[in-house]
Amino acid sequence: MHNGAFLTLERAIRHHLDVMASALAYDPVAEGLDRDLAGSPGPIEPVLARLDPLVAAPRRLADEQLDQIVSFLRDGLLDPRATPAHLRELIPERVPSGRPTLTFELPGDEDVPPR
Repeated sequence: MHNGAFLTLERAIRHHLDVMASALAYDPVAEGLDRDLAGSPGPIEPVLARLDPLVAAPRRLADEQLDQIVSFLRDGLLDPRATPAHLRELIPERVPSGRPTLTFELPGDEDVPPR
């Protein structure tokens, strides 16, 4: 999921519902990855041997439950105030240590003069 193995939230969640079967059957091309990213994922058996017991047993969800989880992850964790303009205001000009602050590139920065 975080490594780009699944292109949709639903597929990532379905993977976590039956990690063992999903990992053993994983096919990057079938998941829709570009061919240049679809090389061999490497040996999965050592990973599965250390699988967390919390995800080792397959779980079943009704379609409605799956839809609710996808909706929550897609929409419920977003803060509508997290816009580039608002986030830009949160970047400090200086920090207590006196060290230089990091430079953040945000959409629209080409129109904003540097601080």
